[in-house]
Amino acid sequence: MWASIKEVPHFYDRLAPMPGAKELFDTVYGRYGDKCEILTAIPKPKRGIVSAAEDKQAWVHRVLGEDVKVNIVLREEKLRFCTGAACVLIDDMARNINDWKALGGTGIVYLDANETRKQLKAYGIC
Repeated sequence: MWASIKEVPHFYDRLAPMPGAKELFDTVYGRYGDKCEILTAIPKPKRGIVSAAEDKQAWVHRVLGEDVKVNIVLREEKLRFCTGAACVLIDDMARNINDWKALGGTGIVYLDANETRKQLKAYGIC
């Protein structure tokens, strides 16, 4: 997989948003403003995908907005951002959500925009 990704120039900036994800983000961002940040992981340096961080930041600013704060880390560094239940992580990797919840954070595994919206409503977030 990594070799295939490495062969596509600016792979992470070429990805299409998942259906409904932009609208979901706009809803949350509209309510919480700059308290809503993107926390995204890049591949480890050994993978050789040197443009990953730049591409992810460019993607967020192009798709979600220039003013959106982007935190780019290695996967295991995401946990540094969890400061308690008020910190909500929406992530497509269950492992990240499990680790986040173990630190007392609120986590939602992203399956699709509709399901995530339901879970956010259940938490009183949106």
